[in-house]
Amino acid sequence: MKNIIIKTKNKVIPYLKDFRLFLAFIIAWMITNGWSYIMLGLGFIFKIKWMQILATSYLAILWLPCTPEKLITIPLSIWIYKRLKRRKEKKTNDEK
Repeated sequence: MKNIIIKTKNKVIPYLKDFRLFLAFIIAWMITNGWSYIMLGLGFIFKIKWMQILATSYLAILWLPCTPEKLITIPLSIWIYKRLKRRKEKKTNDEK
């Protein structure tokens, strides 16, 4: 069991050090959740009722125990990460 944990850790650590993965996760999180937090804040600051209602409704659904939000966010961030990585590789190849 200890061997499996060490192998998994050694595979995961390089990805966690990559800034593009962090950026991809932030973008995916903003697409799935972040907009509602921002909209809720702006709705309260500027007293825009429809923003408050929409954001609160979405966040209420999001915080239900059965909501598969991470099942959407993580694959989306992986897809964005692959796109960013491919773009960098393409730039590197063009420079050669």
